[in-house]
Amino acid sequence: QPAQKVFITWDPKENVETFTVQPKFEGNALDFGMVIPTPTQPKLNEMPRDFFKHLAIYTIMKKREFPHSKLMPMFGGGRGRGGLAPMAANAAEARRDGAKAEPERPKVIVLEAGIVGSLDYKIITAERADDLFQWLKDNKYSYSGDEATLNFYVQKKWIFTVMKIDTAQMKRNKDG
Repeated sequence: QPAQKVFITWDPKENVETFTVQPKFEGNALDFGMVIPTPTQPKLNEMPRDFFKHLAIYTIMKKREFPHSKLMPMFGGGRGRGGLAPMAANAAEARRDGAKAEPERPKVIVLEAGIVGSLDYKIITAERADDLFQWLKDNKYSYSGDEATLNFYVQKKWIFTVMKIDTAQMKRNKDG
């Protein structure tokens, strides 16, 4: 992914953050995808194609300052394992005691699916990073990160928007 533009806004009255993303891909369209963690379920909409061009013209004469966020805390080192292992052990122990096992819940839940622009998206939740990592592989999302990165957001119970190019929406180059 050679370039990507993002425009982020915050409305303190509504307590809502919005972001507009313009990804740029080069190469085989089947190889591209995005995994975007957010604290709540996002609403996806297509923006006008020339949004960033108009934004550039509007801001070209503005004084630029390096942004200082009071909203994003600085994260310290400590990485720990979540409390999943004891819960799993307790469940196994309950089954050994002859207790009725609960039916297995889906490991990854798709909350919403659709197409926005040329991107096919799914908004999903997962209780475990390894399940999410496996789901991405099984559903042909090319995720180049690791489980530890996913786990950071899974432990916070964030929601994941996963996107890949909908090749039916794309025009093929002469070379295919």
